[in-house]
Amino acid sequence: MGCCDYGLPASPVLIERTRIGPPTAGRFTITMAEERKVLVFGHHRSGNHYMCALVNVNFFGRDDYRFFCNGRQHALIRGVPKNKKYIYIYRNFEDVSKSMFAMRARFGLEVDTFEDFLAQRYCDMYTGKIAVNLSVNIMSKQFKDRSSSIFFHNIKRTPKEWHDFHLEHHLPKEGTENLLLVSYDELKADFDTQIRRVADFLGSDKKDLVNIGEKVGYTPL
Repeated sequence: MGCCDYGLPASPVLIERTRIGPPTAGRFTITMAEERKVLVFGHHRSGNHYMCALVNVNFFGRDDYRFFCNGRQHALIRGVPKNKKYIYIYRNFEDVSKSMFAMRARFGLEVDTFEDFLAQRYCDMYTGKIAVNLSVNIMSKQFKDRSSSIFFHNIKRTPKEWHDFHLEHHLPKEGTENLLLVSYDELKADFDTQIRRVADFLGSDKKDLVNIGEKVGYTPL
């Protein structure tokens, strides 16, 4: 499969979904209508699932936190509609790259060493023909997943180049109305301050904000 540059999405990134069920009565200060406007996005392996779970646990209480991210949560955002709330979470490249390499089968990447992974373009590593065996934890349930992602099949950049490109596209947007930038590393180092920023951004006055005590998302078996 040939390589090509990954361009901006041609259609709006946010995909509206039908609500599965109402939040637990009396626990949350954000309305159902506001819930439908929230999207968490970021580079792969940067804490997307973690942030989605935090947003869900603290403000909504859905059965499946993946409502707040969708199949395009790793794409590049062209603009933020005034009636939406976008949270962009980012993480240092060293940890992202190590996690990406450990999860390379998930992304259809065929490469033997970490050094080769760093040196090659994603599209040159992509085959899509690798056996995948993953555990997925979305808090409400755990299951196995043997599917691989095709996201990187046309990324004509090395892991560092793509990571930098992703951040350089979004971080200068700081201050944009209805967009919140959150560092995963700062979130882990100073949870109370960062989760309060999220609450303020979402318009919640909830006081007892909590962390989650389990690892969520994809892990290799």
